[in-house]
Amino acid sequence: MTAADPVRGLALGAAPQTTMTHTVTPPRRRWIVRWGVPLAVTAAVLALLGYAARQTLRPSIEVELVEVVARPAALGAVAGGSRAMTVQAPGWVEPDPYPSRVTALAEGVVTEVLVLEGQHVEAGQVVARLVDADAQLAARRAGATVETRKAEVARAMAAERVETARAAELSDDLDRKRPLVERGAVGQAEFRQLELRLAGQEAMVAAAGAQTAQARAALAEAEAALAEADLRLTRMVVRSPWSGVVLARIAEPGSRLMMNSDDRDAATIVKLYDPARLRVRVDIPLADAGKVAIGHEAEVTTEALPGVVLRGVVALFVHEANIQKNTVQVKVILTGAPPELKPEMLTRVRFFRPASTAPAGTGPGGSTDDELWIFVPEASIADADGRQPFVWLFDEPSRTAVRRDVRPEPGATDGYRRIAEGLRPGDRVIVRPPAGLTSGAAVRPAPRRTGETRP
Repeated sequence: MTAADPVRGLALGAAPQTTMTHTVTPPRRRWIVRWGVPLAVTAAVLALLGYAARQTLRPSIEVELVEVVARPAALGAVAGGSRAMTVQAPGWVEPDPYPSRVTALAEGVVTEVLVLEGQHVEAGQVVARLVDADAQLAARRAGATVETRKAEVARAMAAERVETARAAELSDDLDRKRPLVERGAVGQAEFRQLELRLAGQEAMVAAAGAQTAQARAALAEAEAALAEADLRLTRMVVRSPWSGVVLARIAEPGSRLMMNSDDRDAATIVKLYDPARLRVRVDIPLADAGKVAIGHEAEVTTEALPGVVLRGVVALFVHEANIQKNTVQVKVILTGAPPELKPEMLTRVRFFRPASTAPAGTGPGGSTDDELWIFVPEASIADADGRQPFVWLFDEPSRTAVRRDVRPEPGATDGYRRIAEGLRPGDRVIVRPPAGLTSGAAVRPAPRRTGETRP
């Protein structure tokens, strides 16, 4: 074929023939993204969970924990070394033996109350006044009735005197005619009529006397009614029968006082108490009730009187326990209560039993009142090597046992010993540590036991 052949071929409509070759590469599978990353994330999460639960999964020993007791040194001292503290419990101040009520002795509506809370009231002082208009009218009416009865008595007495005079006249006539009857100058029939008339007149005298007695009785009744009305009028002014300080004001102007009511305050104006006679009611846990007895001394403190320690004596036990609070109540009589002490103030009461010597380690020992003394159960102190006493502490973050060397003071108070060095407030010690316990061993707190006594 010549060079013109291709052109001719195109002219004749013949398509040119070309040969093309393509190579197709299949896509790579991205298994690293699809499987590798999720597996790595899952492994990391499982590792974190395992690390967080390492303490839970790790075998642990159940131990009994007690928080150390921190108390000011001033409270740890026992005066004179002749007493031993047994129980400490909350208390509330109250009047001894009870508050006194100033009540109205007549029903009525209060017009004014003349005293306020905290005010001192003297015996006989007016504390309130009642509406007395109706009482005045009743007294006037009773007085008028008395005057009427007096007039009736006077009339009855006059009638009695008239009848008595008539009887005397008939008796005199009878005496003058008796000799004439013997001489025959006066007939027997006429004389007999005089005797009958005298007997009838004497009966009239007796009836008049009865009328007089009845009038006198009516007068006495009217006078009693007048006295009652006057008494009620007097009772419209309410006076205190005794001295004291107003504890509470019950009535107010406009209040209606009622005598026959189920409400014991229905006729009460105010409540009074004697500030020189106060006591403290104390709720003692039943577990500690046996450590307190009548006659034991007590020390009372309150936030209202910082730095003041009041003295008292256990006077009585309330013979009914409180089942909800699991306590029994005792009454402590205070001696020399200051005027700043008020009823219902919250207090803290410490009871002391007589003892020959005070517990060792509880004396002042040169400590200041601001210093805190640390106490732990005696059963938590160990001395394995025979030289250095130590305790086992519970480490909260790692939940492990940690050994801590301590310096305990000699002697114990109710199973507690004072630790001079080695512990701080807030530490939790292991009581009766199990044998073989090592530092760093995993431990878990046992359920808390109730009824534990603290110094």
